[in-house]
Amino acid sequence: PPFPSSVFPFVSQSIACPPAVFLSKTAGILIFLCRASLTSALPPCKMRKTIKGGSLMRRSDREITDLGEILSIINDCKVIHLAMVDDGEPYLLPLNFGYACEGGAFSFFCHSAREGRKLDILRKNPTVAFEMDCRGALDEHDVACQCGYYFASVTGVGHVEFLDGEEKLVALTSLMRHMAGREDQFTEQQARTVEVFAVRADKLSAKAKVPHSAQ
Repeated sequence: PPFPSSVFPFVSQSIACPPAVFLSKTAGILIFLCRASLTSALPPCKMRKTIKGGSLMRRSDREITDLGEILSIINDCKVIHLAMVDDGEPYLLPLNFGYACEGGAFSFFCHSAREGRKLDILRKNPTVAFEMDCRGALDEHDVACQCGYYFASVTGVGHVEFLDGEEKLVALTSLMRHMAGREDQFTEQQARTVEVFAVRADKLSAKAKVPHSAQ
């Protein structure tokens, strides 16, 4: 399960988030969920496999395409928000994660108890959307309508694969490396007490609004 500290920042950030930003994020997730319900019958191998693709980003001046900078943003994020569909009903969870990038293909590793609603959903419909964000700060001006918010975020769609054996052990080590900066090694006995799955990113994009002084 996620580290307890991961849940409360998610709630507090949602409450403190400017209404326009909150509504924008919510609308994006709902659009994905409508599309996912139409494509969930397709096996993951039939989906178009590309890390960057799909619709053009409206604010292309904020798009991040450099792989090193994308990795830097992911490394600064400690919570991935995972959206899934449960028989037509949206379901969203904040989870801690580890990650790997091989040849530009991203995998995000999450762990949980061996049973629960999210596992039931993901076994029926492995199609997911994900979002993570960091570096948040208010861009404040005297005129309210000129205010904004600095951020860096990664979003995408993908599919879930449940892990076992050596791949499961490597994923757990990756999770501890990202969350705690430690190189813990796990035994098969320890791994049997939890479920571990990988979110394989089929499409991924990154975006940031940074202060002019940082550009």
